[in-house]
Amino acid sequence: MIRPWLLALAMAFTNSPAKSFEPGSNVVLENRVVRVVIAPYAGGRILEYRLLHGPNVLQGDPEMEPGEVPEPSFDARFQPLQGHVFWVSPQSRWWSSRGGEERGKEWPPDPWLIYGRDKIVARTAHSLQLQGVPSPLSGVRLDKQYELLADGRLQLEAVMTNVSDEPATWAIWSNTRLPITSRLRLPKRPEVSWRYSHEPGLQSEYQSWRLEEKKDWLAVDLAETGEAVTGKALVTTEIGWVEARHSGLTFQKSTAWLAGAGEVPVGHGPVEIFATAGPSGGEGFLEIEFHGAERTLAPGESQKYRETWRLVEE
Repeated sequence: MIRPWLLALAMAFTNSPAKSFEPGSNVVLENRVVRVVIAPYAGGRILEYRLLHGPNVLQGDPEMEPGEVPEPSFDARFQPLQGHVFWVSPQSRWWSSRGGEERGKEWPPDPWLIYGRDKIVARTAHSLQLQGVPSPLSGVRLDKQYELLADGRLQLEAVMTNVSDEPATWAIWSNTRLPITSRLRLPKRPEVSWRYSHEPGLQSEYQSWRLEEKKDWLAVDLAETGEAVTGKALVTTEIGWVEARHSGLTFQKSTAWLAGAGEVPVGHGPVEIFATAGPSGGEGFLEIEFHGAERTLAPGESQKYRETWRLVEE
């Protein structure tokens, strides 16, 4: 049964006509080193992160427009808008509680978190603060703050607040999509387990992943098998960083807010790498995923997650 507060939220954010949302536009943060493009109208998603004279290191479209984003609802169609976005975990409970209990699926992600028209709270040439949309599905609101530093680093902060009238148990999930041809490296000798997709027509073999040990790090990429592949690596480590090399650039994603022992959502690792690629190896994308600590929040209670990006030429 859908509770009264859920019904009120659903009516406010699902049944409102499209014109009730301001159309919005992409927000650009830029200095003498890098350029960042953010879409407040798509859950505060980051569409571009690049050196001023270099290519976008994200798998995203900085020219995306609000009309491409579905309205959040319980029946919203999934649109892979790419870029960087914040979710909540564990995935196994996305549609098994509150208003989504009738759907009973693990996909897609919460539409209010990925398609919500976030409100701009504060904006400068180098920073952006957004207030997310309350979700009648997850029972939380995700606010974001982005700050571009003089040296080109980008600091990201997400704040999850329980907007329901009952406890909410989630972790903040940071998901960054990169070109499939990116070559990743992780801290050496992490504990890695492998979990594979069972989507029809996709191969999921261990040899799809190629590992190469170096002096102090572990290189990971997809091997070209001649088949469409998909898979996810769950990495157990206390070191919250992953680097990706592509087009002569190194992108580093790091955090000191990684979930520790006993804090990782069920079915996940503190660090996860997801990849899907076509038979040629040139189609698809990679994801670098970090999970913050899973917490039970009382109504009105919040928790934070922070990470930092860095981009340098090799």
